[in-house]
Amino acid sequence: DFLQVRGSGYTVPELSCPAPCTPYLQTMQSLTLAATPRDTGKKAVKATRRDGLVPCVIYGPHLEPVHFAVEALTLRPLIHTTEQYRIAVDLDGEAYDAVLKDVVFHPVTDRPWHVDFQALTAGETFTTTVPVVLIGTPEAVKDGADLAQPMNQVEVRALPKDLPGHIDADVSELAVGDSLVARALRYMLAH
Repeated sequence: DFLQVRGSGYTVPELSCPAPCTPYLQTMQSLTLAATPRDTGKKAVKATRRDGLVPCVIYGPHLEPVHFAVEALTLRPLIHTTEQYRIAVDLDGEAYDAVLKDVVFHPVTDRPWHVDFQALTAGETFTTTVPVVLIGTPEAVKDGADLAQPMNQVEVRALPKDLPGHIDADVSELAVGDSLVARALRYMLAH
């Protein structure tokens, strides 16, 4: 189950979301990153980090890997958020449309050490994970029940222009024993 309201020591899984907790989507917001090209190799990467930049790479099915660097502070809105963003990487006048794929942090300082971006291709579907944001508080929780959310993100597949930044699910009408399963959040852009 994706979400359960627990009370009196039992849960009753539902096969679908009750009518009041209809999920809704918001299209992904865009951010622009100003990037500078960088060389590859161990010495070049160390020099990039010494200059206060974070080494990055963008790759995709129709794109040779492109290596670049960005200032660490420009990554903050992408990394320290629950939102998923569409990123326009501006590299010497050439723009790449991408999403954040992976961030490696330094083990001691916890600063971004390396960032991977996955290129988006217009007209081709793309699979990624997006966070699920719960809206409202169930009456049962107000009366002392627990709201358990073992999954806080779901996998979606859509065209790049239709990818959501997150999925909102209104849970205010859930009662004790109700649950919301991932299939109830099925990504329905066609509807």
